[in-house]
Amino acid sequence: MAITTTAPPEGVTLKGTRHGLLICVREDLDFESVLLQISEKLEQNSGFLGGAQISLDLGWREVSPEAFGRLLESLGSVELVGVLSTSLQTRTAAESLGIKAIIGRLGLAHHQGRRLRQEQREKAEAEAVQAEVETATVSEPPPTPDAEQEQEATLYIKRTLRSGQKAVYPGNIVLWGDLNPGAELEAEGDVLVLGTVRGRIHAGCNGNEQAQIYCQSLHPTVVRIADGIWTGDLKEAGLKQLPASVRVSCAKDQLRFETTR
Repeated sequence: MAITTTAPPEGVTLKGTRHGLLICVREDLDFESVLLQISEKLEQNSGFLGGAQISLDLGWREVSPEAFGRLLESLGSVELVGVLSTSLQTRTAAESLGIKAIIGRLGLAHHQGRRLRQEQREKAEAEAVQAEVETATVSEPPPTPDAEQEQEATLYIKRTLRSGQKAVYPGNIVLWGDLNPGAELEAEGDVLVLGTVRGRIHAGCNGNEQAQIYCQSLHPTVVRIADGIWTGDLKEAGLKQLPASVRVSCAKDQLRFETTR
């Protein structure tokens, strides 16, 4: 009796695009197999890869800085010029090594991002900023009347957020950098930005009108607390000019602006 076996699906493919060569990696392939298959794929095509520049499409796969170093070793002499990923953790690891990272995916139809995102959403949000999160002492908002009230969890991000990047957290967010146009912060609690705000901020995103926003320089696209929204109209905010350091609060869906200096 003949026995028919089916070869496992190819986990790494090499394809040409109008921007150059692209290595596409399946998300459901274990990492050690990824390294092995990349090395094999490059060896098989070594004849035309001399001096080539390559990009990696990693989809939703989350790669730590240490694992990213091993990934670079598997490429050998081939230069990695860019990474496509929908994982903030992976993009952060790439950028920490000086590699351009773009949000997105272009490669295999076998990406499992939707399923992985549903199953691991909370874990992904925590791990995505693990390399950036540090315990730090910052100026805190005024204490609540109940001094023993349990404080909300706070996420610290020590970098500037660029266009297309978004941080969402079920507590407070402290950003040690600028919020550029096209970048977003969304928190159920307060948001503190130790830099310039040019993007979108939504504090109290669960309807919490007690949430507040603090920033050193405010030139936003949108500022929102609960259901109160401001899009930069000075007359609407009752301001003659944008304050250099400001606290934003909300009452009955109306935002209030106070200079903190």
